[in-house]
Amino acid sequence: MLECIVVFLGVLLDQLSKLWVVDAMYQSSMAVWPGVFGFTYVENTGAAFGVLGKSTLVLTVVSALAMVVLCFVLVKFRKELSKFGRVGLALIIAGGLGNLIDRVFLGYVVDFINLEFMHFAVFNVADICATVGTVCLLIAIIFGERKKGKGELSADGERDGQISGAADQGGEAAGAAGKAEDTHGEAPEPPAAQTGTAGRPAGGGGAAFP
Repeated sequence: MLECIVVFLGVLLDQLSKLWVVDAMYQSSMAVWPGVFGFTYVENTGAAFGVLGKSTLVLTVVSALAMVVLCFVLVKFRKELSKFGRVGLALIIAGGLGNLIDRVFLGYVVDFINLEFMHFAVFNVADICATVGTVCLLIAIIFGERKKGKGELSADGERDGQISGAADQGGEAAGAAGKAEDTHGEAPEPPAAQTGTAGRPAGGGGAAFP
């Protein structure tokens, strides 16, 4: 549900911002912060940030296939991904869909955000969503692997401890069994021979003398 909301809001914000730019400043510029930041209307026939210019048809097909794959990944591996990772993937999908809508209905992508303080391509809200989403997804994957590795080490330690404890208990049981065998194996000492009148053979009172 959260992913659907992120995708919807990302596409909505991107399309509304482009409609405003087309209506307010078609083929013109607007300085928001002179020398730093402004809006410049650009019709981009390439990919994000102006890459691969005049490749609208190829990029449209590739973008459509990429969206299908990303949606499949989001649904298929939703439980394996953290919430942060799912949001990142949803932002990537939102950015791709926002620019895909432009390519299908306009034949180009409307870009307008211009960073005047540096030599950089003009971009739009969809590009921002895709970039932020990629960073979020990478962070989720990296920290998820680290957490998984720590969990495996902890599990290995617990398993080794259980094995060691079982071995100690087995050794103690074996020692107790050995002691019991020694005790039962010792033969009892015979009773001391009794001496005295009781031990003499029965007979007459003594030798007969003539």
